[in-house]
Amino acid sequence: MLTTMLLAALATGQQEDPAAAWVKQLGAEAYVDREKATDELRKLGKAAEPALKKALESQDAEVRRRAQSLLEELAAKEKPQPPEQRRGPRFVPPGLQGFKGATVRVQTINGDSTYVITPGEHLPGLTFRKWASGKVELEYRDDQGEKKTVEAATLEAFLKDHAALAEKFGITGAGIAYGGARVSFDGRTAFGGGLPWDFGRRRPKPAAPAAAEPVEDFEPLGEVLRSQLDVPEGRGVLVLRDGAAPGLLKHDIVLEIDGHPVSGVAEAKKLSSKGVTFTVLRKGKRETLKVERKDF
Repeated sequence: MLTTMLLAALATGQQEDPAAAWVKQLGAEAYVDREKATDELRKLGKAAEPALKKALESQDAEVRRRAQSLLEELAAKEKPQPPEQRRGPRFVPPGLQGFKGATVRVQTINGDSTYVITPGEHLPGLTFRKWASGKVELEYRDDQGEKKTVEAATLEAFLKDHAALAEKFGITGAGIAYGGARVSFDGRTAFGGGLPWDFGRRRPKPAAPAAAEPVEDFEPLGEVLRSQLDVPEGRGVLVLRDGAAPGLLKHDIVLEIDGHPVSGVAEAKKLSSKGVTFTVLRKGKRETLKVERKDF
């Protein structure tokens, strides 16, 4: 079923690139129109490749998803097949018995991931897509060999609404295990039934705990505080924690120690280690604190 736009183009004799015209229909509102456009682009083959690559930049997630799928099909057809070579019997790990050549391909573009599984002998392949928006889609062939597509707003909804398909193709919340191939949705792959998702991957060593940052006792008095409290230039430091020196509280402003004006952090540290009299501003009021030496 051609859309109104395509009919108008034909009526006016516009010489629009057929591939570009069909690409526009990949995001059509009607499902049948999207399927028609996909089939026509598939028939165009290599000639549709430039328009499909440009479609990957579309703002429409449906257009990007269908264009990506068609480009994957084109790439698979163009990939040269290696010549058959005679080899001796090869070792097949446990769990892969009867599943020769099972493969998984994973591609992620703009947060949208596609998992293409080619299973072992005599089983149809499948394509599973997870978009960054949360939507998922399964493409597969039924028992009569017809291509089918089912969608769901989230992976959880898919597992609930299409439980039979999920069980048939080994789709779970963690990944897919089907036909001797396994892939997890966090990007890790493994092959063979019963093998862990991270089979064959080296686990990173746990990071060493970060060293605790030293806690400072004082910092220079900021210009705003100095002007608001009328503290002369070059005088006073701000206390950053309770107990920075005996008797001091957080947010005190130290002006003098044992009668010596305090002009900087280094001086405050040196004098506070032995001083017994602290002149401070506390809650806007000037106070003198006397500390017994036994407190040191």
